[in-house]
Amino acid sequence: MAKLFLLSIIIGMITLAVRAARTADARAGLRKALIQVAVLNAAYLFGLMFLYGRSGAIHAAYMAGIVLLFRFI
Repeated sequence: MAKLFLLSIIIGMITLAVRAARTADARAGLRKALIQVAVLNAAYLFGLMFLYGRSGAIHAAYMAGIVLLFRFI
């Protein structure tokens, strides 16, 4: 599970870029992508500082929280 946690930053960056590219307006897409990347990096930093090395259940809950967070952004 820790490997997936470390790999999630790559998966997140690709996913956020794809979601922002679907926006009709280029400026709005760029703004959306920058905001989402900043939020992803902040959440990832929090995860590295406090959750990395913990049990798999904590990692799974963290990943589910990240997915729900970006569902509403």
